[in-house]
Amino acid sequence: MFKTESPLPFILVVVGATLILINGLWIGLNNYPIILASAPASSLSQVYNTTKLNMTSVNSSALAPTGFWTRINLGIPDYSENAWLVVWLIFAALSLMCGLSLTIDPRPHGNLSPIIVLCSFASLAIGGGFIIGFVLSLVGGLAGIEWPKPLHNTSIGRFLR
Repeated sequence: MFKTESPLPFILVVVGATLILINGLWIGLNNYPIILASAPASSLSQVYNTTKLNMTSVNSSALAPTGFWTRINLGIPDYSENAWLVVWLIFAALSLMCGLSLTIDPRPHGNLSPIIVLCSFASLAIGGGFIIGFVLSLVGGLAGIEWPKPLHNTSIGRFLR
């Protein structure tokens, strides 16, 4: 029986795929992955003191930390630039097209939902739609596999509870 309202899992996929596409286009405009850092260090050698410690110590190759440092890359450098970016944007567009198709007509959910799950994992190379897009697409794709059930009765819904 065809429902007139759009199922929630497929709306999640559309929102997640849109975020993934925005993330990929942002990387395309900057030509480098998005980096969130709490310290002005560009490599681990700038964070850690690489000089040898006392040679008589037990662990002479140990590195002494010089300060607090975190870094979050939304995208993998060298795999999210130039020609590779086109590949990841194709995966994001495919996920968006599958989500829109299932929002309009959810009957082929058994064939398109696994494609959405694979495309959402492929989106991690470009940051996964600021991570939130990856999570939304993954949850929507996994719930779409068991679609006639309400979201809270699916395996992923029980896992999230």
